[in-house]
Amino acid sequence: MDVKEQILMEAGTNELEILVFNVGEEKFGINVAKIREVIRLPKITYPPNAHPLIAGVMNLRNFIIPVVNLRRALGYPSRKTQESDRVIISEFHKQWFGFIVDSVQTISRISWKDIDPPPVSHQYANNLTGIAHVDEGLVLMLDVETITQVLIPMKDQADDRQSNDDLAKQRGMKRILTADDSGMIRTVVNDKLKEAGYTNVTVTINGEEAWDALQRDRGFDLVITDIEMPRIDGLHLTKLIKADAEFKKIPVIIFSSIISEDNRNKGEAVGADYQIAKPELPLLVGTVDRFLGIATA
Repeated sequence: MDVKEQILMEAGTNELEILVFNVGEEKFGINVAKIREVIRLPKITYPPNAHPLIAGVMNLRNFIIPVVNLRRALGYPSRKTQESDRVIISEFHKQWFGFIVDSVQTISRISWKDIDPPPVSHQYANNLTGIAHVDEGLVLMLDVETITQVLIPMKDQADDRQSNDDLAKQRGMKRILTADDSGMIRTVVNDKLKEAGYTNVTVTINGEEAWDALQRDRGFDLVITDIEMPRIDGLHLTKLIKADAEFKKIPVIIFSSIISEDNRNKGEAVGADYQIAKPELPLLVGTVDRFLGIATA
């Protein structure tokens, strides 16, 4: 299945296409924007001393790709290989991964408004970004970034700009709004900003919450947003900000794991001021400084 045969959607429509698949007794989904293709289970090599999540590695057109066993990652018992098994080839964080699933169903086009944040009591809550309403059923949106974070940790190299009291004071006077549905990313970004001196940061969990925060408090100096989020995604949030006479001058930085050429074009189309591909965390503070006019020299 070549999922790239999908019709490209207009930027900022607050819609997405998801690939629905099965693991165990549950239906899961992944944003098609993260998927390269779906293939039958190939020959897999099992390297020694691999991480427990890694089922092995595969050769796809001379690319060596790690393959994650989703049954193992989600706590399902192992089972013998079956004819219905498929591997979803996914790209995010500038990395390729294969995910073994029990079967693949279909591609569905829905609105981000049809995706609710996962309840904290859900058994897979830590591995979900949301629960989607698809064709009168529920699909669990899998957080592949969280599942693979132990394999590709966020780059957090030391910042080479000198920090001093005056610089910290300049940064501390600015007000930043962030939006990301991943708890891990929210924590990492917030800690990095505060470490640099940006102590006045308001954190939200999706675009809808961020837009509500802007309506209540019109004093933010800059917005940092993910793309994939329930209710309102980052592209639609950016479009709302840039279409508003009062907010349009606020710099918007998109910080996302799916900054492909197509998505970068979409970000530009809705007016994003800059786009950074996760996990390039060291670029974030310098970019924020530049758009806020913070002199670091």
